[in-house]
Amino acid sequence: MTDIFVRQAILADTHAITDIHCSMVEGQVFTRRNPDGTRTPVPYEELTLFERFMNGVPCMSVETCAVWLAHLLRHEDEIPLVAEINGIVLGEAEVTIGNEPAPYSRHLHIASLKAHADTQDQGLEAGLINYIKEMAQVMGIQNNLDSPTENANTFTKQRMSPITPTR
Repeated sequence: MTDIFVRQAILADTHAITDIHCSMVEGQVFTRRNPDGTRTPVPYEELTLFERFMNGVPCMSVETCAVWLAHLLRHEDEIPLVAEINGIVLGEAEVTIGNEPAPYSRHLHIASLKAHADTQDQGLEAGLINYIKEMAQVMGIQNNLDSPTENANTFTKQRMSPITPTR
């Protein structure tokens, strides 16, 4: 099995994180939204920053990814992580420390968990989740939560800790 190294992201990881997000675009076909609401396929390089953002998230462009990553790094309750294989960043996660009434209480929320599309089944997502679980244990947090979206990763849903009331 390949050794996976997980660490906190730094601004120098911006290009790799952008590459991970862009790899997730279906068929590598980026589109431009037309005034009538239709979409036209366009090469990535021809898209404006806003159009890149509209193909996904801020991390779809190095410029906006750097701003987003700097935002995450500034706040103590938001933790960007990257996973490396052989020194190459191929996975990323964004974790938020939450503190809400029961049943959630103090928890880690996984807002994003991605592995480069070319590296599926190499254990990057499992490595990130295991690291997040270790973080929770060190921090004395018993609940880990995944984003409850229709696109939530099935892999993540199967491996997250159940929500257990603390009272």
